[in-house]
Amino acid sequence: MTRRILLVVDSLFPLGDAYQMKILAEGLAQQHKFAVCVVGSGDDYDGESAFYRALDIPVHFLSSGQKLKHRIHAAKIQTALRLRKRIRAFQPDIVHAFGQPSTHIAAAVLLRDDKTKLYSSVLSKWKPHTTPTKRFEGCLVNRVDRFIIAHECLRNEFQNFDIAAQKFSVISNGVRVGDNGEPKIDKDQRPRGRELLMQETGLDSTAFIAMTSADLEPVTRLKDLIWATDLLSCVRDDVHLVILGKGSQHQGLLKFAACTEAADHIHFAGLPTNTLEMISGADVYWNSHLQTPTPSGVLAAMNFDVPVISVYGPETSPLVIHQETGFAVNFGARDEFARWTKFLIEKPEAAHQLGDQGRRHCRHEFRANKMVRMIDRTYSDSLNQGKRASEI
Repeated sequence: MTRRILLVVDSLFPLGDAYQMKILAEGLAQQHKFAVCVVGSGDDYDGESAFYRALDIPVHFLSSGQKLKHRIHAAKIQTALRLRKRIRAFQPDIVHAFGQPSTHIAAAVLLRDDKTKLYSSVLSKWKPHTTPTKRFEGCLVNRVDRFIIAHECLRNEFQNFDIAAQKFSVISNGVRVGDNGEPKIDKDQRPRGRELLMQETGLDSTAFIAMTSADLEPVTRLKDLIWATDLLSCVRDDVHLVILGKGSQHQGLLKFAACTEAADHIHFAGLPTNTLEMISGADVYWNSHLQTPTPSGVLAAMNFDVPVISVYGPETSPLVIHQETGFAVNFGARDEFARWTKFLIEKPEAAHQLGDQGRRHCRHEFRANKMVRMIDRTYSDSLNQGKRASEI
């Protein structure tokens, strides 16, 4: 049965929530009619828009851009009104929001009825709110008909709200393995990614480059990675860290890096459109936090044969098996990032083997088609329940 599904996301940044949304849209584009609404104030990401247009999926950017840049509340109201207009025009069976901001705005504008269901994909731990806003958030999250959480631990985000257990479905993230779903290795991918990295950072091709993608916020502990780069700089002068992301701690991180010997080795790249290609050219991928279970950045790096060093916890244990699919480090252990990276530099054959094992593991355990089938099944279940309720 063909359904009309409106996907709502904060940004099309390739390593954000849009990574999983892209897999879903690609997997179900032939069965259902999709449209995408971007409600954040980020870049348009023309390349990502072209991907959806090729699937005959229209993409609508609803943010006012620079016009209401300094009037945050007015900008949010305008975006909400634009989303409501798109919902009325598209008349979806399901509105599927990805992430906290998108869920809030979709819940706020979607009228309660038995025709349109609201889904929310929760891929990261939600940002905390003050008591008054938490009450308002409680009203919004109770509007959601089904939560799709990437890991069981994310259920804790809603323990303060009276939400029925049957509203939750645990569906792990997936990884894209190529246009045809074939688990093949593109031998030209790394040279292309390496060249993009050189252009973005101005580094020499002989540099050893660690990459990470995270919000520039205290909770993601990027200072640990800057400190690790500083430790490595004591023994080598060719190790560099490229940080993808934006956030309120940007200036603070710049000041922190300036106080270390690695100041010239830390590069903030923002949210580039060619992020995935850049990751394929990295020598190692670092993950310093547990805010996002089975993070898309780690999946993408493993998919490109890039060795991964990650903080270990229930959120990352399905992906990072120590010394088999990656290196697991203790939370906040800055020296362990440096120690295992030094090992990879000195043992290139072991680094290649670790990357290969990581790629095989993520493609076997986190296949995109499995995730797509499970979400499509929840679509059917929810709509069938609504149909039975209306008949009664």
